[in-house]
Amino acid sequence: MAKTTITAIWVVLGLPESVPALISRATSIVTTMGANSGTFKAPTPALAVVTSHVTALSNAEAAFKAHTGTRADRDKEHQLLVEDCKQLHAYVQQLANASPTEASTIAADAAMTLRKKGTAHKNDLATSQKVTSVVEVAAKAVKGGRSYEWQYSTDGGKTWIGVQPTTQAKVSIPNLQPGVVTQFRQRAVTKGAHLFRRQPRHIRAGDLAPPGQPLAQRRGRPQRVRQMPHRRPPRRRIREIENAGDPSARAQRLHRIQQYQRPLSGDPGGARRHQPRGLQRDLRGADGHHPG
Repeated sequence: MAKTTITAIWVVLGLPESVPALISRATSIVTTMGANSGTFKAPTPALAVVTSHVTALSNAEAAFKAHTGTRADRDKEHQLLVEDCKQLHAYVQQLANASPTEASTIAADAAMTLRKKGTAHKNDLATSQKVTSVVEVAAKAVKGGRSYEWQYSTDGGKTWIGVQPTTQAKVSIPNLQPGVVTQFRQRAVTKGAHLFRRQPRHIRAGDLAPPGQPLAQRRGRPQRVRQMPHRRPPRRRIREIENAGDPSARAQRLHRIQQYQRPLSGDPGGARRHQPRGLQRDLRGADGHHPG
C-alpha cells in the first residue's frame, strides 16, 4: 500500500506587541480582506466590528498618553482587538486547509503569509533500540571521514569502553544491561594533513660555504652559490659583531660581512676607508697594521 504524505499548512498572523503597531497591522488586515470579498464571503467576526475595535483602541491609546484615560481601559480595548485578529486568522486558516493548492493566495489576500518549510535537523548523536540489549547509535557523517570511533559508559562517564571502529557513521552495541543508563560518544577520524618543508634552491654565500669554495653540496650534487649584492651591512649587524665575545664566531661573522665590502677601482685603500671603524679594528693584524 502506497504511503500518503500530508503536508501541514500554517498561516502566519504576525501580530506585533506595541499598540501603535497592532493598530496598523489590524487596519491592514481589515483593508486587504475587504478588498478581496470574493475570497472571504463571511469572515468571523465581521470586518465592521473589527474596524470599530481598532477605532476604540486608537482613542483609548490617545487618552492614556494625554493622561485623560487609564491603562486598564487601554488594555481592555487592546485585548478585544487581539481576539478579533486571532479569530480572523482562524477563519483564514480554515479556508487554506480546505484549498491547499490555493493556500498561498488565500493567505496573501488576508495580508498574511504561510510558514516556510523547515529542513529536518539531524541530531549529532541518535540512538534507537530494535532488539533487547542492543542499541543502534548513529551520528552525523563527517566529510572526509575515514573511520568512526565509538565509546560507551555505564557509570556516568567515569570510565569509557571502546567499540570496534566503523567506516560508516553508525554502529550496533550489543550486550547492554537493561535498566542501566548508558552514555555514548563518538569521534570521526579524517585524513591528516602532513606538511613537507622543501629545501631552499639557493644557498647564501658565507652561511653554508667556507671561504674560497665556490660550490656547496646539497643532496649529493653541486649547486651554484648565489652571490649577495655588494652593499654596506646595516648598523645593527655591525654592533652585533663588535659586541661578539667568541673569537671563532666573531671571525665567521666578519667573513660574512666581508662579502658585502668591495674596494673602489684604482683605490687600494678604499676598502679600509669604507669599512666601519669596528671592522677596521678587527681586521688589523698582530702588528697593528691593516693587511690590505
